[in-house]
Amino acid sequence: PLPELVKPVLLTEDGRRGFVLLAASRLREMLPSMTSTADLHIAVPTVVWACARLGVQHDLLLAVAEHLGSKSKVSRLPDWGLCALAWSFQVLEPEELTDFEELLLTEINKRGFTDEK
Repeated sequence: PLPELVKPVLLTEDGRRGFVLLAASRLREMLPSMTSTADLHIAVPTVVWACARLGVQHDLLLAVAEHLGSKSKVSRLPDWGLCALAWSFQVLEPEELTDFEELLLTEINKRGFTDEK
């Protein structure tokens, strides 16, 4: 359960945006030293998805693209992480990251996912 002090903050749009910005900033700092599969496959896509869900632009996107921007790393993402990242990058449309988006979409197609699945 969330501490009582945090609940009111998360009940407002500004509070949620602030919380996500804080999480994105912290993750951006930690990303270069992350090696845990759970961190890379769950935490990173979750925070990026939260940014996209709230329309929050952050330089975390560029850092994620740099850190996970190889075919071998993208191919190891679990289905949810892969789809969350692909959706997030499409929603936020960072122009300079089209190569990473292409990697994500190629892996999605390789796994046989469609819009209906």
